[in-house]
Amino acid sequence: MPKDQFWLTKLKASEQNFRNSMDSSLMGIRIIDVNLRTLYANKVFLNIFGYKNIDEISTTPLQDHYTPEEYAHYLIRKDKRLRGENVPDNESVTIISNDGCVHTIRVYPNAVLWDGKQQRQFVYVDITGQQKAEEALKASEERYRRLFETAKDGILIQDASTGLVIDVNPFLIEMVGFPRDEFLGKAVWELKCIKDPITVKGIFLELQRKGYFRYGDLPLEDADGRRIDVEFIANTYDVENQKVIQCNIRDISARMQAEKQRDLYIKILHLLNQSGGKNVLIHDLLEVFKEDGPFEAVGIRLHEGDDYPYYATNGFPHKHIKMENRICAVDDKGNLFRDSQNRPILDCMCGNVISGRFDPSKPFFTDGGSFWTNSTTDWLASTGLEVKQLRIRDGCSSEGYESVALIPLKANEVTIGLLQINDTRRDRFTLELIKFYEGLAQSVGIALAQKQIEESLHISEASYRGLFESAADAIIIADATTALIIDVNPSSIDLLGISRNELIGKKFFETKSFENIVSSKKGFEDFIQKKSVYCEDLTLKTSDDRQIPVEFISNVYNVDKGEV
Repeated sequence: MPKDQFWLTKLKASEQNFRNSMDSSLMGIRIIDVNLRTLYANKVFLNIFGYKNIDEISTTPLQDHYTPEEYAHYLIRKDKRLRGENVPDNESVTIISNDGCVHTIRVYPNAVLWDGKQQRQFVYVDITGQQKAEEALKASEERYRRLFETAKDGILIQDASTGLVIDVNPFLIEMVGFPRDEFLGKAVWELKCIKDPITVKGIFLELQRKGYFRYGDLPLEDADGRRIDVEFIANTYDVENQKVIQCNIRDISARMQAEKQRDLYIKILHLLNQSGGKNVLIHDLLEVFKEDGPFEAVGIRLHEGDDYPYYATNGFPHKHIKMENRICAVDDKGNLFRDSQNRPILDCMCGNVISGRFDPSKPFFTDGGSFWTNSTTDWLASTGLEVKQLRIRDGCSSEGYESVALIPLKANEVTIGLLQINDTRRDRFTLELIKFYEGLAQSVGIALAQKQIEESLHISEASYRGLFESAADAIIIADATTALIIDVNPSSIDLLGISRNELIGKKFFETKSFENIVSSKKGFEDFIQKKSVYCEDLTLKTSDDRQIPVEFISNVYNVDKGEV
């Protein structure tokens, strides 16, 4: 074979191999000349656009398959080329094939030798599936980011190997009041909001071992020093071949507060239902209220004469008690100021609460008449002229107490005193907590009023017993229904010469000593019916049968729902 013929054969074989490779390519391939006439198109290209054969390309140009948006971009690119501006060779286009399907095509142009001439070759890669996957991934990432950004739980993302914080969501930043920079790049147990770093580091080590951890009550501290009770749930998972930890942090302060209030309510009810005097009850109540906050100082004022001094305190310094014990307003000579109804005027905010001088429209008063503030400094600065009108003495603020609550103690709608809670720290109260304390104070007020009645009754009974035992006159108490003798005083025993045991439990009209006064059941019933009897000419019979003239007085009255 001549040498030229050999090389020609080799060239044709090479071209055929090239053509075969394009025919069998998984990508669409099209070759055009300088007049944009299609010289070659493989089957994949025809399938992408929906052409049956190469001739259809001339009757339906490629740009006719563009979507409206894509066609607009095509005209812009064409205009730029005509003006000589640079237009990227590699581009993606969105087309509608003859069968109505939408495809996203990536086009790669390059020069190629075709039939001995330099022509333009375009490789078309259908990236519709890839684009959909990318869009789905992007949508998924956007959904996760929206969930992350809008979640009502705090979320921390950490590197599982180091514990360093990779990301933090806005809710946690707002919850604790620290900026984003205070989280990123720090180990979670090193964060300023963590109150118990040892426990948190232990959780991290357990997470590395188990891949999951839940802690039901982990305390955080916000930028203002306020405690936040949170539930801590952490999981590990893989992201792009990196193991990360997601910590969900849920504020359970409201739930913990509800449980705490329930426990306090049970404690208070237990104390109120115990037997014992008022002193012991108030001491125990103050102990429980002080521990509940915990608060630095608590006290109870009760009505005494014209004033409402401290009955008991826990945590207040002696100086405060001495200066603030009495709240009645007095002149230079110590005389009480009184209102138009001759009632003593009570000074300071304690006096306002006890006297019912409050305006529920003011944020520092409740509808129930309690006063509260989380900062006496800010309150006094903002109240202005009202301080003078409210007769404020400023004792608590001058002693450094910032959080102050004054809650009336009432019984049957009558204020008998108040519960006072003070703390030098700010933000110790919420409106919900004050209202809860108001409910407790109502029960406490009723119990204290009952204790006062019981103590008054005890004093009265003691006084009566003293008079009964020391009376010079003989006194005999008998049941008005049964006529049984219930009690006798020492003078009766001395007069009759009969022991107490010989008289108690005997019927009055059957007792020999009283036979000259009443000797029958009928006679006793006549006494009872008359309610009051007075006789001057009767005699009693002593144990030695002596007759003693006496003045006899009989009265009927009620004792414990029975007559005597």
